[in-house]
Amino acid sequence: MDKQNAALLLNLELPCDEEEVRDKVEEKVFELRDFFLRQAIHPVLFAGRRERLRSLLKAQEAILELSPAVFDEGAPFTWEYLSFQTLLEHYSHELMQLRLKVSASLLPEVLIPLVNQMIQLQEAFEENFLQLGKDLPEVSAPKQTDAIALGQVIYKLNQKEDVVFELAREKARILSRRKGGKT
Repeated sequence: MDKQNAALLLNLELPCDEEEVRDKVEEKVFELRDFFLRQAIHPVLFAGRRERLRSLLKAQEAILELSPAVFDEGAPFTWEYLSFQTLLEHYSHELMQLRLKVSASLLPEVLIPLVNQMIQLQEAFEENFLQLGKDLPEVSAPKQTDAIALGQVIYKLNQKEDVVFELAREKARILSRRKGGKT
């Protein structure tokens, strides 16, 4: 990316100082970080926002003449769970840890690998969920974009309550999204 396109992306006029560049990047990253913290993970949407982070980082590097950042993409999540309870508890814990790390930074070079991990986490969760849920009944997918209410389902599982309907709806939501639905 050249300096002119970078300045256009950041809505800056050249010449500008380092502080102006960093302030603009931080301002734009704030909105993206807020999205990552508030939304249920949808791998396609998160990947698009991750690319915006990459563009902001490239713009910053171009204007400030910095070397391109190198990222550790992290190891993929590989899980094999015997029960929904352990899968949901592990997913909830990992998601909480990632969101805590995301909340602590406004640097695109820090957030990009974290968003990658969030996407990988969601994909691993869905694969495991579908494996565990292959015998769940067929139900219609929920209309809202929210994922399963993890805390509530984990509580019900701990209380030995029936959660088949909630699990079946989550399965339907995952399958619907994979087929191109909006949920």
